[in-house]
Amino acid sequence: MTREEFEQKHCDYINHLIDLNNSAGEAWAYHPENPNRIDPVQYHAILVEKIQQLEKEVEEFVAQYGQL
Repeated sequence: MTREEFEQKHCDYINHLIDLNNSAGEAWAYHPENPNRIDPVQYHAILVEKIQQLEKEVEEFVAQYGQL
């Protein structure tokens, strides 16, 4: 294995560890043992509302300035 291959493989391992740690942190936000857990039903409703609001803003923006 060349030095470059070693470094690339090592980087891949580190990036995978970072991804897994991020996923574990996101999952903890909803975990029943987390005293500050997020209610996924309530959070979903908040996200849907934000999506609808942003879609409306996009429509208004396009109406005001036209399309590309």
